[in-house]
Amino acid sequence: MKYTQITVSIFALSSLLVGACKNDEKAAKTKTEKGERLDRDSTDKAATPTPTPTPTPTEAVDAEIMAEFKAVANACEIDTKVSKVNCPNAEDKKLKSYFFGREAKSKLATIATVAEVLADPDPRLQTLAAVTLSANFGARRFGKDAIPGSVHKKVSQKLRDSIEKLAEVQALQAITPTVFASGLSNSNAEAFTLLDGISSKQIQATGWGAVMVYGRMSAFDKIKEMAASRDPFLTRQAMKAVSEMRGHTAEELAVLCPWATTMLGAEIEGAPDSYLSDKAGLLLSKCGEKSIDAILDWGESQLAKGIFTWGNTAIYHTLCRIDGAASPTQCSRAVELMSTVASSDTIEPKVRGRALTNLARFENASGDKKILTILKKFAQSDVPKIKKAADLAIIKLEK
Repeated sequence: MKYTQITVSIFALSSLLVGACKNDEKAAKTKTEKGERLDRDSTDKAATPTPTPTPTPTEAVDAEIMAEFKAVANACEIDTKVSKVNCPNAEDKKLKSYFFGREAKSKLATIATVAEVLADPDPRLQTLAAVTLSANFGARRFGKDAIPGSVHKKVSQKLRDSIEKLAEVQALQAITPTVFASGLSNSNAEAFTLLDGISSKQIQATGWGAVMVYGRMSAFDKIKEMAASRDPFLTRQAMKAVSEMRGHTAEELAVLCPWATTMLGAEIEGAPDSYLSDKAGLLLSKCGEKSIDAILDWGESQLAKGIFTWGNTAIYHTLCRIDGAASPTQCSRAVELMSTVASSDTIEPKVRGRALTNLARFENASGDKKILTILKKFAQSDVPKIKKAADLAIIKLEK
């Protein structure tokens, strides 16, 4: 019996030791994995970005794509007056595949061909090229490799020359890609000359709205001049130009942020313009503590007037995320501001709901428990949009 007890005891002790070893191994593995993740994270954050080599610019025309442009121009219905293309039997399917989808070619490699088609004297081909540019080369769609120097100067010159000859509707479609191509060929000065000489106010302003994507700060003096005019169309295009910039450097923000502060509450035709304030506020949210104080002060003044719009709430959307620029004290103010917006009966329910959505994204604010308590209060609301927004925000926060 004693032998049996000793055997059992030894067996139990062995099991405990094995289990302990496994737990130690698991803990060590977890610790190692966490350590490796931290090391990787630290390395990623500290690593100096590898400079992107400038793609070799080309002025070569792709014969295959050119032939397809001509085939589509002959096969499809093209209304040159309104610049629309209709292909009832999808005759343009192959042409579209060169610019969009898995088999699409690089925009930097195809822009020379589209520029050549745009320069053709045939209005049908001009229209087809303008439609192609508008659909595939606008809104920063030149690709990740697009950096100044990646488009051939002769290609951007051909585009600018065409703009001056096109009918207004086609020129409007082509102006933004033309400005982009000018920035990508280090031809900003030439683009500015083109824009200054265009008689159509809409084309001119649309072009100026695109100049800072690749032209960066070289266009800012002109942009400030447009904004100062307080002409409704020009001022909003100027603000659009600034807001379209991405990846600001510290040097750029040092110039842009003080200017953006002056645009908070800026008026057009005697009334504060929400678009200007919203875009200025979004930029200021990236500008450091002093600028963040400015947008919090402005938001509180808006709320005191009983005014808060959907666009106003967007300013604070990323302010207190983990990667946000606001300090803990500023985040406490932001929580109070969004909570008060959500409580106000003078503000639209959908705007109040978006304020609650913002709270669920304030990871760097006053702590999840405090925000959760606030959201649970609003989850009892009798207003459907408020209750729904609160319920969804709670789900997000509790994940």
